[in-house]
Amino acid sequence: MSNGIWILHTQFGEIGTSSPSAGRSLTHECGHWFNLRHTWGNSNNPGLASNCNEDDLVSDTPLCLGSSGGCPVNSAGCGPIANVQNYMDYSLSCQSMFTQGQVQRMRQAATSSVGGRNNLWTPQNLLATGAGGTMYLCEAEFTADKRAICAGESIQFTDLSFNVVNGWNWSFPGGSPTTSTAQNPLVNYSTPGIYEVTLNATDGAASNSETKTAYIRVLPASGELPFLETFEGFTTLTNIAEWEVNNESGNGFQLETTTGHTGTKCAKVQNFDQQSGFTDELVGMPLDLSNVSQLTMSFRYAYKRRNTSDDDWLRVSVSNNCGDSWAVRKTLHGAQISSQVFSSSYKPTTQAEWITVHMTNITNTYWVDNFRYKFAFEGGNGNNIYLDNINVYAAAPSDNLIVGLDEPTALTEFTLFPNPADEELTVQFSLPNAQNLEIVIMDVSGKVLQSHSIQGNEGLNQVFVATEGFSSGLYFLEARGAGVSKSSNFVVR
Repeated sequence: MSNGIWILHTQFGEIGTSSPSAGRSLTHECGHWFNLRHTWGNSNNPGLASNCNEDDLVSDTPLCLGSSGGCPVNSAGCGPIANVQNYMDYSLSCQSMFTQGQVQRMRQAATSSVGGRNNLWTPQNLLATGAGGTMYLCEAEFTADKRAICAGESIQFTDLSFNVVNGWNWSFPGGSPTTSTAQNPLVNYSTPGIYEVTLNATDGAASNSETKTAYIRVLPASGELPFLETFEGFTTLTNIAEWEVNNESGNGFQLETTTGHTGTKCAKVQNFDQQSGFTDELVGMPLDLSNVSQLTMSFRYAYKRRNTSDDDWLRVSVSNNCGDSWAVRKTLHGAQISSQVFSSSYKPTTQAEWITVHMTNITNTYWVDNFRYKFAFEGGNGNNIYLDNINVYAAAPSDNLIVGLDEPTALTEFTLFPNPADEELTVQFSLPNAQNLEIVIMDVSGKVLQSHSIQGNEGLNQVFVATEGFSSGLYFLEARGAGVSKSSNFVVR
């Protein structure tokens, strides 16, 4: 081969015989093939002082010494901060971009006959290599401007089929219209659910069909506060109404069924064995915040770094328009997310490993009836992360993370046992004086399942509650009286 790129298997991708630090080698070499120099100039020797007098012939890449691995983002050897994230640097750990000037230079190379790069597209060469001639329908394909919407909103679909397409037959279960022959139809969805979309494209002689299952998500009606998620009631996080999982290429948020802060379940990203650079999202259903005067969002996470140079990020974002746009309200990275290192695949084994985060910076701009929030975890050769006890409530921050209630302390020594429970649960508490109480049991959505009126005595009390008819999962129990209230959670096996 006289005009192409050779690359060793040890330098291709990030898995198998390669390594994360080699993951951008092919992109780097493609840059050279399209006439780009290294950012420090026309040599293979980064770090030399003389590189400040060299140039890569691109105006928007600053002069630099060049780096030899890592990600020295504060490097300023030639004056301005160096563009170490550039694919044409040797930074290895954080290569992620070309500049606009580099893009222009590569396009000029692709249109030039000097190096023969224009042979990629000239009709004469395409015909000579068997890639020209009569065009036929190859594939039906389409995209949508939004994949998740609130009920009543519309989605713009765009046809991407190729080649020479002149007919379209769309099917939109759950949408209006349910069918269309337009090339790029606008479809309204009014009923919550998860829907597929089918396009049959034709060139007049042949046709090709594409069906995308679970492609459109119409969100359920906005939930009420207080909201608490412990994941105990789920068997999966895939294609469920309550949570949207977005992961273009990574492992994605999954349901962990053997550990959690409360109970035995939580949400997890298996980040230890996935490539760096992927962002996995866990997006919550809409909540109605239109009547709150105070708001706290709290959650717990467990995480330990793989090493002190990994580059994992956890970001929490909020939306006041059902997810059309987002604003970051919490960012955890490096030592902020954890100061502890665990070189193997991490999994929490004690409650002490879980960290509680309280967010009070979700301002009244976001107190709307279609508020949404999401957790985005960007992996950078680090470790697994676990989320649990996601709580949104109209009160001051509370480490109890139960239902966000301000609970008086006159009812003391409050405990539930055995926990987890099988057929019976014991509620134990002390009162400063005799009074009537109501024992209320709720599921994770706040629905009342049982309510018992009792006479509480001064001092220590025990109440026995039958749980034999309950499904396995997490529940909440609240003891209410005149001026006293206390709540806690319990698990039924």
